[in-house]
Amino acid sequence: MHEARRGWAWPVHIDPATGGPALDEGPERVRRHLLRLLTTRPGELLGVPAYGCRVGEVLHAPASAGTAARAAHHVRAAVSRWEPGVVVEEVHAQVEADGVVRVEVRYRHRASGEEGVVLLGEGAEQP
Repeated sequence: MHEARRGWAWPVHIDPATGGPALDEGPERVRRHLLRLLTTRPGELLGVPAYGCRVGEVLHAPASAGTAARAAHHVRAAVSRWEPGVVVEEVHAQVEADGVVRVEVRYRHRASGEEGVVLLGEGAEQP
């Protein structure tokens, strides 16, 4: 992604101030795109079947250190392929006491240098 990238907000809605489609840009747009990438399974997006992240395959697998390592790998692979404007600073995947794998992704927007965090796993945020 590029700093000046601007487009329709998601979900699509009307901007009451302009009467046109609401637009989205800046660090929050980057965060939403990243979250959407990480919560989209490959094959879900028509026209771009490879788009997405396989982390969903392991978030509900039997919890183990290996599962957490695979989750981190899938996150890094998807971001490096589909979000060139984002630098992944750290992926922390761990098995919680309740047996659920949770993933914290710390990233930096390449153009602006702004940092952010996305959380994945049961009870985490949605795009």
